[in-house]
Amino acid sequence: MRIRTADRVIGFTFLLTAIAGFYHTYSFPAHDSYTYGDSIFVTPSFYPKVLLLLLGILSVFLIVRSHLTAPSKDIQWSKKDMLRVLLTYMCFLLYLYLLPRVGELFIIPGMGFIITSGLFSIFLMIGLGSRKYFWIFLSSFAVIGSVYLFFVSLLKIMFP
Repeated sequence: MRIRTADRVIGFTFLLTAIAGFYHTYSFPAHDSYTYGDSIFVTPSFYPKVLLLLLGILSVFLIVRSHLTAPSKDIQWSKKDMLRVLLTYMCFLLYLYLLPRVGELFIIPGMGFIITSGLFSIFLMIGLGSRKYFWIFLSSFAVIGSVYLFFVSLLKIMFP
């Protein structure tokens, strides 16, 4: 597949994801009051909306760039490359779907994050071609464990 076609497909996929995610943020619960004295609190959907807006803008840039660049016969995506992009995207969507559902299964807070994020990183590294299984498991658990400890111990923020 030519690079221009691949950029268009990826751009439109991420643009649709940004639009769907932005629409979904309106279902987030809001604070009882947005103001406290002279302070203004942001709603829980503020940061996801900012990130999804940036994703949408960058997707539009990718689509426009794919239309403005000249076709190249030298640079082509193989089916293996496109499958890796699709695998990454599908793993991410599955991660977003499973994170709250796995978290509801456990009494211990944070287990949903640990299990889902650990499986996500392991499957993603294997799917992208890494075959050093010892290092995959070690790095996955080290990163997930350190992130969990940092947020829970230092910042006192619980995960789902």
